[in-house]
Amino acid sequence: MALRNAVHPSNIALFRYIQEFIYGLQYAGSRRFFEKYPSRAAACWNGLNGSRLAFITGAQDAGVTTLVFELSPIPGKLTCDPKGVNYLNCLPRSIEPYLKWNESRPGGSDRWKSAFQHLKQRPASSSAARPSSRNLPTLEKPYIFVALQVPNDSQLRIFGGSFHTVEQYVSAIIEAAQGLPSGWHIRIKEHPTAPARLLEVFPELNRSSRVFLDNQTDTYTQVEKSKAIFTINSSVGLQSFLYDKPVVVSGECFWGLETITTPAKTKPALFEVIQSVDTLSFDVIHRNAFMNFLVEDYFLDSAKINQEGSKKIDHYKFEVDSRTQKGWPFFN
Repeated sequence: MALRNAVHPSNIALFRYIQEFIYGLQYAGSRRFFEKYPSRAAACWNGLNGSRLAFITGAQDAGVTTLVFELSPIPGKLTCDPKGVNYLNCLPRSIEPYLKWNESRPGGSDRWKSAFQHLKQRPASSSAARPSSRNLPTLEKPYIFVALQVPNDSQLRIFGGSFHTVEQYVSAIIEAAQGLPSGWHIRIKEHPTAPARLLEVFPELNRSSRVFLDNQTDTYTQVEKSKAIFTINSSVGLQSFLYDKPVVVSGECFWGLETITTPAKTKPALFEVIQSVDTLSFDVIHRNAFMNFLVEDYFLDSAKINQEGSKKIDHYKFEVDSRTQKGWPFFN
């Protein structure tokens, strides 16, 4: 699996064998170490690719506490999960546990929204102007906003489902746009840190009357003005909950629960959803319960943790161990 998930797996059989052999050594070394020192905790950033996956899998198979870190979609919050990050995390894939958790919690039903007050678009990787389609429609006309991700992102490669590349997804969106209701259009935005090259790959974005590339307008302005958000599994999809928008998910993501998002995992499914985009909905109560849990009990507040080195790791280990003893996490 470490080779399959590697960022740059070799296409040459001999080199692939060498890569796999190295990952095997790393896995075996990690497992032996933690079997020898079972009181230790294994900490790893992301843990989805190559050597990091080999390391964290060896530690997990040795039975020690594992701490897998990642930035969270919420400003000032950090993911620290005992199982993994993104779709590999420990959280339930049904809404019932979140509803039960939320029943006895004080405060407003949408108290999670205060955590998003500093939400901002990622800064562009270059100050150069990023190209957009000619003759962009106004934001006042009904449209779907498509939030793209960084090409070769692990979220796409590993959890993209039918869409492992940006190009595959955009191609499917352009094709499915034939089913748009009258007067609607689609706005696509490349990730601010990605190379701006969609107009080269899809020159029809400069000729279409249905699908447009808008790299100029702020991401969250486009989210706010849109009627629905489509994404493979970008964190912009989860962040769009703040604006009370229907969100359509085409890949695998831990927040893609059916009552709070709409799945569209294939080209035919995308076409069907786009045909009925003006009827999309979601359960507000379910969304609030899910998001309250993420903000209040799952993501850690990175601003409050100021100590460095082993003391920080001890803090995270304590957090994970204490939650496990309380019956949290409540998945697997």
